[in-house]
Amino acid sequence: MTGAPWQASGGLLPQLLGSGWGASRFNFKQGMVMRLILRTIYLLPAVLLLAACETTGTGPSQQTYVQVYAHTGAVQCEGGGASVPDTAQRMRDQGVAVEMASCGHDGLTRTAVCGVPDGSIGVFVIPQADYQKALELGFESFERLPDARVRPCKEQLDNAVGSPDPAAPN
Repeated sequence: MTGAPWQASGGLLPQLLGSGWGASRFNFKQGMVMRLILRTIYLLPAVLLLAACETTGTGPSQQTYVQVYAHTGAVQCEGGGASVPDTAQRMRDQGVAVEMASCGHDGLTRTAVCGVPDGSIGVFVIPQADYQKALELGFESFERLPDARVRPCKEQLDNAVGSPDPAAPN
């Protein structure tokens, strides 16, 4: 026998490939190939479904909103001023889409003097597309008030706790 064992006709390689270790190694490779094919078959539909779920349109989740505010005009000791629901309606009448309205305080410190503005504000969530129109109507960016606080309006609280509606029949 001359040369390497894998070169000879009766050497090690034909013995390994004919039966025993070589045959099981061949089956192992076949199994790996089958697993790879099955994984591809299972993963391909999942990847295609995820790609199909991607939204490319400008739906509600794609829209950007901003907060604007306006002072209500209420003064200390007297109250008064414009109500937030009325201000929101005024914005809607001018073509600004108001998504949410809340009351708040501008966060500025004031001396306690009757007749001085009390810092009450109306805070409105509007689409970014209507921001310029809101500025033209006299509203300002809520970001300009770093110490401001937002809270539900009295009307919202009354409705939330089930206060009787004066317009409701008895």
